[in-house]
Parts: sequence; structure tokens; C-alpha cells
Amino acid sequence: MIQRKNHIFWFASILVLFLIIYTLSSVLMPFVAGIILAYFLDPIVDRLEELGLWRSLSTFFVLTAFMLCSAGCFLLLFPVIAAQLSNLTIFLPNIVNKIQPLFEFVSSFLNSNMKSESEDLFPSSVGSILEWGGGLNKINKKQFSHCKFSITNHHNTNSGVLSFERLGFNSK
Repeated sequence: MIQRKNHIFWFASILVLFLIIYTLSSVLMPFVAGIILAYFLDPIVDRLEELGLWRSLSTFFVLTAFMLCSAGCFLLLFPVIAAQLSNLTIFLPNIVNKIQPLFEFVSSFLNSNMKSESEDLFPSSVGSILEWGGGLNKINKKQFSHCKFSITNHHNTNSGVLSFERLGFNSK
């Protein structure tokens, strides 16, 4: 029984560790890159130190050489990447035109399904909102028939906006 509890404890601990790493992955990435860089460059620094250079001086030389090599690789790859981006900007309108019917089909399909399902969940007029909420005891529904609510979901920010639209005023 004790071994079973140990297995459960270690499984839960590993699961929590993976959840923490997944949650903090954007923050931990520079540290991981630094650890990898140190892992590969430390043997070179150790070798220079064995040859008689101070550790700080050998670290300076190794990091300077690494930065120069990285800058050289970037300068060699920059024209290739720029050419690829230029070709992408030329062909992107054609790609979008070919894919657009698919997006329109999916959008219309989702809108028709979402609208039929959401009409019961989200009423469109103020009167029906009050009726849906059961608050029409003392309020006349015709007073609010010229108003319309709409719910908009912003996909980039994962936030929604409840907007109020006045359709016209009915004084009767």
C-alpha cells in the first residue's frame, strides 16, 4: 500500500512539474537557451583556461567569437529570408483567393449553427432580455422594442463586447 502511495505521489509531482513548465514556458525559454549555450561553450572555455588564459578572458573570447559567428550567419541568411518574404507577398493574394471560399463556407456553417443555438441563450432585444430574465412585471415591453443588443466576440483578445443599438424611438 505504501508503494502505491509513493507511485501516486511521484506521478502527481511530475504532472504538477509539467504543468508549471507549460505555464511558464514563455518566461523560461531565455533561461533554457542560456543553459544550452553554456553547455556547449563551457568545454571551449575550459580548454582555453587549461592553456593558461584567465577564465574571464577566455569567456570573453568565446562569447565574442559566438556573437560574431551568429551575426555572420544572420547576414548570410538575411537575403534568403528577404527573398522568401518577397515571394510570399507576391503569391499571398492568390493563396487567399483560393482559400477564401473554404473560409466563407465554414463561416456560414458556423454562423447558421451558432445563431440557431444562441437565439435561446442570448435574446436579441431588450424586451426579450427582460422577459428572458423574468423582469417584465412592471415594465412595458413596447418601451424597449426599439433597442437591440448584440454580442461580439473579439478573437484576438478573447474578450467580448455587449453593444447597444438604438433602432428608432417609438413614443406610443
